[in-house]
Amino acid sequence: MDEFKIIQNILKEIGVNYRIEKIDIYDSIILDLNQETKFTISITPYPTTELKTRLIQFYFEFTKPKKYSDLKLKEILIDKNKELPYGNLNLIINQIYYRYIMVCKRNSIEKEIILDIFNVIRHIIDNVIVDLLD
Repeated sequence: MDEFKIIQNILKEIGVNYRIEKIDIYDSIILDLNQETKFTISITPYPTTELKTRLIQFYFEFTKPKKYSDLKLKEILIDKNKELPYGNLNLIINQIYYRYIMVCKRNSIEKEIILDIFNVIRHIIDNVIVDLLD
């Protein structure tokens, strides 16, 4: 079973709705975890030249709040990143994004790690982003 199917099975098991979309040239799992804020999270497996490993990216972005200067927002994001066990928040142009790239053994993903990553993403959306947008 490949990583893409493993993640889909985990999502089905925990009752998270998803759809499959092509982003660039890769199939991605798209989640709409927070209906109020309309954040869309993508999970994209990327091929590697190493036969025994696989890269899986967890990603979402949103428009930066206008009430902060870039400098102030970067300071806030640095502080918020210190709270995150997985991934980081960053600012490019007018978009704030979260990205975590998980390295795993081919065809081996632990459910607990995926659930931890989802918990971190929920924390970011429910706490960090809501604070920034208020």
